[in-house]
Amino acid sequence: MRFIWVIFCLPWIVHAQIFQKIYQGYQVSDRLKEIQMHESLSHLDFLVGENQFDWKLGFNTAFRDSFLEALFAFQGQKTVTQTYGFSLVKNSYKFGSINLAHTITEYDISNWNSSSLNSFSSDKIFEAKNTINYSYEFLNKSSALDWEVVHIQNLANKTSDKIRADKDHYDFFNAYLQAKHKIILDRLYREFEQRAVKRVNQISRRVRDGLSRRVDLDQARLSQMTQRETIIRNLGELRQAVVTIEDIIKTPIPEADYKKLSWSFKASDKTYPYLKADAYFSELESLEKQNQLAQINVQKQDELAGHSLSLNMGYTKNSFDESSNQAFQDAVGASARDEKTISLNYIIPLGLSKRDAIKQKLTLQRNQSLLKLKNREGELRVRHKVLLENLKRYEDAVELTKKKITVASRVVRENKKLYLRGQILFEESLRAEEALINTRIAHANMLLAHENTMAELAFLMGKISAFLRDYRD
Repeated sequence: MRFIWVIFCLPWIVHAQIFQKIYQGYQVSDRLKEIQMHESLSHLDFLVGENQFDWKLGFNTAFRDSFLEALFAFQGQKTVTQTYGFSLVKNSYKFGSINLAHTITEYDISNWNSSSLNSFSSDKIFEAKNTINYSYEFLNKSSALDWEVVHIQNLANKTSDKIRADKDHYDFFNAYLQAKHKIILDRLYREFEQRAVKRVNQISRRVRDGLSRRVDLDQARLSQMTQRETIIRNLGELRQAVVTIEDIIKTPIPEADYKKLSWSFKASDKTYPYLKADAYFSELESLEKQNQLAQINVQKQDELAGHSLSLNMGYTKNSFDESSNQAFQDAVGASARDEKTISLNYIIPLGLSKRDAIKQKLTLQRNQSLLKLKNREGELRVRHKVLLENLKRYEDAVELTKKKITVASRVVRENKKLYLRGQILFEESLRAEEALINTRIAHANMLLAHENTMAELAFLMGKISAFLRDYRD
């Protein structure tokens, strides 16, 4: 469907809309979809981490046929038991863990020699047991730090994914600019070749009429061949640049569209005012998140290596009866048959060597991350400053080359007249033509440098998507 849509749109591309149509093809490209899929995976990783301690429901069953010798007579009799149960467990990052369990055990005492159970006459007895256990750690807060890691890592991933997407947008635009530059040069080179052909024809007539030297004709022909050589060389580079774009949008760009391409100068102050806004660097935000993670790792190591005080509480009720239903009702009812337990566990770590080495390593990594952030911030601010200065230089240079083109064109016209009158040599006229060629090429190069600079500045400030949205040829 994407292929059909792009094929339909490309024949209708006109001037300023060429980039926007190709950009729409890029926005549905497999290349960008891959990056967007990575963003989805990052979000799923966050959901997995956030819900790591979901409720867990467990079922169990056990069979035991025991006839072991025992200290008490009734314990040494052959007993068959069948147990069924389920449990519901919930751990958490901050609030401890809870465990709910229910079991039903069927005792087969038909092989007992004598009954020690005065209350029951049946060969089968049922026990129902309900248990609730809760534990909480007071001192070691490593699990709570894990919760912070999950959320900070999620923010870091979002920032990294945005930077990755912005970088791909920037690379795509650079690829487009290279193709556009080669197309504009091809247009200029062919125009220069046509001028060279006219010059050869004109001088050929003058040589026949005895008005020009044959060496002038040879120089004109050499200039024409040089232009043809330049066209061939640029054409190879042009096709490579265009094929790169075609590979991204997965559809060919007809050569007929080359003629529709234009390149207008756009002052950054008026067209893209957000490029002059206060500096904001997405990369620094990503590094700041990495610093927070490094700091938490140090804190977590302190917690893991520190003292631990855990509280454990349990409550159990059970009941025996010849009927399983009655046993269950008694185990959940108001029966006084219950068991309450509470315990405190205090752990003091004694080993120091490994703990200190790990902490030193993590602290060093944190300090290294802080220095990386500081150094990178300096680099980005320098690059931002240079780009803003270069932007002004290139805008001045574009205006200057436009003026030079006007002057060079006037010089070519005047030299042509002077040559035809025999007032200057052909070499002077040819040098004027070459000066005009170089000036027009310099103008195209300055437009390329100017827009490359704007794109890099937009990427650096996290505005590349807005820049490409607003960009017109």
